[in-house]
Amino acid sequence: PALVKLIARSSNMRDRLLRDGLSVRELARQENLNSSYVSRIIRLAFLAPEIVTAILKGRQPIELTAEKLVRNSRLPLCWAEQRQQLGFG
Repeated sequence: PALVKLIARSSNMRDRLLRDGLSVRELARQENLNSSYVSRIIRLAFLAPEIVTAILKGRQPIELTAEKLVRNSRLPLCWAEQRQQLGFG
């Protein structure tokens, strides 16, 4: 459930940035969070579709937690590299 909530939050934040034209700093202020945390969350909106689907179905690797995803500030944009780094083979 925590991973699903995190994925939904990242998508919502990305949408608000694009739709409302907010900066990360403005969004962080509205969410009562710091900008660094918001930046890390927004990056998750660019996960490979297969990773998102696996998380939504509860089929992610057992070691993949919400905390691990949030901490991973160096997540590559390349989907193949994401799958490898996050343990999806």
